[in-house]
Amino acid sequence: SADGGQSWQKPVMMGGGAYFATGVSVDPNDPLTMYVSCLGAYSNDANTTPPATYKGTIDPVTNEVSWSLLPGFDGMTYSVGSSPGYSEWLLSGSFFNGLRVSDDGGATVRTIGGKSACFATAFDVDDAQFAIASTAKVVIILPIPKIRRTFDGGNSWETLSANFIAYQMVAMPGSDRIWAAST
Repeated sequence: SADGGQSWQKPVMMGGGAYFATGVSVDPNDPLTMYVSCLGAYSNDANTTPPATYKGTIDPVTNEVSWSLLPGFDGMTYSVGSSPGYSEWLLSGSFFNGLRVSDDGGATVRTIGGKSACFATAFDVDDAQFAIASTAKVVIILPIPKIRRTFDGGNSWETLSANFIAYQMVAMPGSDRIWAAST
């Protein structure tokens, strides 16, 4: 929406179809840049569009958005966001590839903690080196939830036990409080 939510339109991204978007975030360092994670799309010509993650750049004069594919984020991505201190540091949650981290704006990605599901990631606006993510590894049929966090810009990650799977997380500015939407 470009008018405060009074009207809505679906953006046309690369390949044209109607995307099943699962996450959207604005770059905290550049309000004209956003990221969108998509599970895939369908097109009018019945071709399917594979899951992808995109970076959108808004032209401040025309308000048009130009989209570019982030090649490192393949597969079913549920969330993507950038660090408040460094826009090139991106975190992504994926169903098959778990928590994924990019230090180069999405060109390349590494997986943290092995194959698992990761639905939520969050950065702390007060501390650009802190991030947190909710992951779950399925063993037999039971998910084993974990919280992963870093205090050093993603160089090392600590694993904490959790009794829930978070689908959205927000770090509150000015405090140690973190909110999580869960089942």
